[in-house]
Amino acid sequence: MDPAAPDGSEQQDSGQALAELQRVMDTALTHLSLGALLPELLQRIRDVMHADSAAILLDEHGTLHQRAAVGLEEGDEHDGTPFDIRIVTAVTPLTADEDDVDPLLHERGLRSVIGVPLQMEGGVLGVLRVGTVAPRSFSDLHRELLQFAAHRASRAIRHAHL
Repeated sequence: MDPAAPDGSEQQDSGQALAELQRVMDTALTHLSLGALLPELLQRIRDVMHADSAAILLDEHGTLHQRAAVGLEEGDEHDGTPFDIRIVTAVTPLTADEDDVDPLLHERGLRSVIGVPLQMEGGVLGVLRVGTVAPRSFSDLHRELLQFAAHRASRAIRHAHL
């Protein structure tokens, strides 16, 4: 599935992508601890988005902390970048390509990124971000898919905290 397919098959791919994302939050995941849940979610999201990196950063007392990552950022322990902070502040999805990629993300090898807020009950829990090493323009479909995944992830995160 390539949501950015140039041959006009984007609509058809969106149905397939949504079906793939449904598996992001299958019933088995709801029984995992947060520590086990986040990497599994990110791996599935990264696969569906055909990305090289995926990360979840959660707001902890006013500061974004990376709680889990797969791919290029795996093992990195860092606070949110200015890119992530803009997503939380504006409560809106953002994308960046090549020269617009935050320098901290660029240092990790990312050339294109897209991030969406993790929202729940009117508040922002954090950020879900994916990135690629090859320059890539993320489409509206990519944004919609990531927002869908973020909604499901937010519910799972909130459930894991209960």
